[in-house]
Amino acid sequence: MRVRARKREERKQQIIIAMRIATGKNKHHVSSAVKLAKALDMSPSQHFRNIIDELVEEGELISFDVPSKSAVSHRRYYMLPPSKRGNPNKPRSIILKHNGKPVGEMQLPGFETNG
Repeated sequence: MRVRARKREERKQQIIIAMRIATGKNKHHVSSAVKLAKALDMSPSQHFRNIIDELVEEGELISFDVPSKSAVSHRRYYMLPPSKRGNPNKPRSIILKHNGKPVGEMQLPGFETNG
């Protein structure tokens, strides 16, 4: 099936809508670029990844790397719910837990919670 050519802004909106639909089903939905591309019937090309990286820079998506056994780490993306989105210029810290016990704190650059 051939995918219709769209402008970059339209593709960004498609990605955001796909993430919102997935987040609506599961509060803590984390997706890879490949899964996002398949959801939109696109190929996970470098062009598609560049669009996702632009969404991360704009503050629409958050990315993090998941280490793997191989030399390459895998990048995952998720979207904060609207109530948790904040000023994109201030850092936000989250508490890391293991087996329900706090083990550390991590800074997410460019995000803060609203309250």
